[in-house]
Amino acid sequence: MIINDQFRAVAILNPAYVSIHTSDGKFLFLNHYAKGFTEQDVIGSSVYEYLSPESRPALKKAFEECLISGKTVKFEHTAMGDNKEMRNYEDFCVSFIGESHEKVVMLISRDCTDRKIEEEKLRASIVNLEQMNRIMVDRELEMVKLKDKIKELEAKLQTTSSN
Repeated sequence: MIINDQFRAVAILNPAYVSIHTSDGKFLFLNHYAKGFTEQDVIGSSVYEYLSPESRPALKKAFEECLISGKTVKFEHTAMGDNKEMRNYEDFCVSFIGESHEKVVMLISRDCTDRKIEEEKLRASIVNLEQMNRIMVDRELEMVKLKDKIKELEAKLQTTSSN
């Protein structure tokens, strides 16, 4: 499959990974390569080789869905990044008819590992804040009860002192 020069120029400038695959997942084009990978390693190989085993069904389902429906499909997967380190990716795939008149899939993958790590830290902070809030609210409710008890005892003391 030949990628036209305009598409190649736009794809190469895109910081996300932009790849084109055969319907069974073989790489036909990739706009740039993670450290430790070369064009010779990747082009012609299966995208499934680079995915975590848990991510393979999601990619297969997304490929099938976009090939059948022609719609853009969003999903996430885990795959090798720089130096074969497993990373998280947010993906969009869409099918189209290639120059050789076969259906192909374009996959746009954005590394979202750092965002996911920060989101997890944020979730943990929220849990901690909610726990702290419960402690503070419970403490405040106890203080209200104590103040009411003090007022009650002061009132009894005044009644006793008046008698």
